[in-house]
Formats: sequence, C-alpha cells, structure tokens
Amino acid sequence: MRAALDIYLLRHGLTDANATGTIQGHQPTPLNAEGRRQAAQLAARFGPGGITVDALVSSDLRRARETAEVVASRAGVPLTLDAAWRERGLGSWEGQRVGELGIWQAATSTEDPPGAETAAAFAARVRAALATLPERFEAARAIGVVTHGGAIRTLLRMLAAAELPSEGPVPLVAMVANCSILHLVLHAERRRFQVLTVNDVAHLGVASSADVG
Repeated sequence: MRAALDIYLLRHGLTDANATGTIQGHQPTPLNAEGRRQAAQLAARFGPGGITVDALVSSDLRRARETAEVVASRAGVPLTLDAAWRERGLGSWEGQRVGELGIWQAATSTEDPPGAETAAAFAARVRAALATLPERFEAARAIGVVTHGGAIRTLLRMLAAAELPSEGPVPLVAMVANCSILHLVLHAERRRFQVLTVNDVAHLGVASSADVG
C-alpha cells in the first residue's frame, strides 16, 4: 500500500481566447503559438531528470488535450482523456469577451447563466474526479492531470474551506497561470491532501507564485 500519492494538476497552455479575455467554457479552442511553446516548456519538467508520473489524465477539450499530448510524450506514459476534468460549461456566456479576471470570476462563481452547468454541479464533478484518482490508478505513486483554471481554483477553494480533507496552508490565487503546476500530496493513512506548490511556472522563465510550507 502506498504511503502517499503525488498529484500534479496542470493547466493547459495559452489560447487566443485566453489572450483576449474571452470565456471558453466547453468550446473546442486550440492552443495558439505561445500556448504550444508553453506546453513544450511544461513537458520539459517531466521525464528523465524531472518529475516522474505513472499516469496522465486530461480533460478532453482540445486545448487541454493538445497540452497533455506533449507532456505524455515527454513523460513516456499513456494519456487517458476524461470529460470530468473539463472546464465549467458556461452556456450563453461562452464566446463573450470579459477580460482575464472576468473569466476566472465566471468559471468559479455561484451564478448560473442560461444554459450553463450549475456551479454546484461543476464543483461536485471536479471533486469526484479528484477523489476517484487513487482507485482508478491503484498502482500509481504519481499522477498528472491536465485541466483548466476554473477546475483548479475550485479545488483550491474546497481544500481551503475544508470541503475536501486537507492539512497545512492552502493558498488561494486570483488567477491560475497557463501551464502552471499545482502539486498535491494525498497522505493515505490520514486521507488528507497537502498542497505543496501553487502556480509553479518556473519552467516558463518566471518565478513561481507560491511554494507552500
């Protein structure tokens, strides 16, 4: 029985919608040239001499899948697509230009625009996606997950509010950087998550915003 499970939550690379402050939700937007460059830099953190993962899971939305394919190739592990790791579907808000901060507020707010996935359903979805990782990958000691900013912020909020079992400090961030790494450890005996790093973007040539502990 493993004593701990490392979980690396990775946000996808930059898209034109990100760059223009446009809400994407479930739209199949691709990475732009900068996003592809970021994905390659993120992938360089994995594999020989870097972070080792035994499994890699990704949202099936195009921007996440394109990022994950680069990481999977470098890490030398198969890629599993899972719609449970998608961004929140935002209905009639999708395609609207609201600015970078507005995107985060929309993805993690409690407001439910017409045709959107409810905030409660979104939170329950990503919570279940995280909770089921240990059972789905029983032999893994480390798992990578390529997902979206709204999912990562929602999980951090639940950890900070003790809606998910946690220990130690849980920093909340206004924005989750493209191709950043959130490193969690699930301690098996205590069944609690510990946050080790948030918004780790050292591979992009800038300082990480939060090393915890």
